[in-house]
Amino acid sequence: MSAPRNGRAARPVFVTANWLGITQRVALPVAALAAVAIASLVATNMVALVPGRRAARLRPAEVLRSE
Repeated sequence: MSAPRNGRAARPVFVTANWLGITQRVALPVAALAAVAIASLVATNMVALVPGRRAARLRPAEVLRSE
């Protein structure tokens, strides 16, 4: 016995969803996703700012000599 073709297994789910008045569209809040992405990039850079500045002030020769 083979698997049903053309999405026959999923049809009862869609028929039931339509019967109940549930839409099959997915709402994708693009603006909210973009805002979260930008906010996460800004937060990441703010967190990395202090250690980056400290590392930029170090002189590698002096640090390696002290080890």
